[in-house]
Amino acid sequence: MKIYQWLFAPILMFFFNLDLSAFGSEVQVAAVVSEHWGYLRDVSGERELQLVEMEMIERPLSDERVSFNNLIFVPELEKEFQGKYEKQFGYTVSEQSINVSKNSYLQQDFSRTDESPELQNARERAYGEYVVRRLLEYHADRYAKASPSIRPVYEAKERLSNVKFEVKRGYRVKIHYSLSGNYLDLDLENPLDVETKCIFQMDENSFGPGVIDEATLKIRYTLTRSVAVGSYYGFRAGQFSLAGYKALENGISTSITGSTFFEDSSKENKLIIGLSWNY
Repeated sequence: MKIYQWLFAPILMFFFNLDLSAFGSEVQVAAVVSEHWGYLRDVSGERELQLVEMEMIERPLSDERVSFNNLIFVPELEKEFQGKYEKQFGYTVSEQSINVSKNSYLQQDFSRTDESPELQNARERAYGEYVVRRLLEYHADRYAKASPSIRPVYEAKERLSNVKFEVKRGYRVKIHYSLSGNYLDLDLENPLDVETKCIFQMDENSFGPGVIDEATLKIRYTLTRSVAVGSYYGFRAGQFSLAGYKALENGISTSITGSTFFEDSSKENKLIIGLSWNY
């Protein structure tokens, strides 16, 4: 059969209603098959057909190397490190500059009168050791979370370290235990957006919960985008601090901090007014 018969026979049949028997049986078969294009003529063999389930494989781990800065400067831990630093050295930049200053004049006139230089160095070293432990814990958690074999251990640790429950509509209590810092955070979420937190600090050199060395109540409220006020009370030391913050333009901020001791009248009260610049 010539090629033009295959091409023009269906067209002639459509327009002129011609009988295709003159073109032969092959054209009739071709016309019947093309009438339902894509359908099978026989499905009896599907009963014996064996189907194999396709298994999806996980995306392979990236071969990109993680830089040293990404291992140290973790955005998820910035707020946690900042809170620990404030509790250790002061709640404003001015107070922190005085407490960690190596200037002998500042240390003599403004630093903590109840601490020797050796004790101040020990406080700074303790904070550095905490940062190292927390970074190791964070990256160990990330590895355990991504590893199917030890992921149940990570999930059990998270359930024990973080507890949430609602005490009243709009009020929720969050309890977080830090293994590397050996402290317990009790955070009260409320619809007023007032940061209310109680920190129970235990011995950092020991492993696991133990005797509470200090309990600190922190209440902080942001009045506007640039003004905030916070109050802090240490129950064991009997120290109360009140701090106000005001952010200016070009990274400049001002603060005022007042502190007093209720339990020990021999310790001096302080009022610090500071101006800081972030560049």
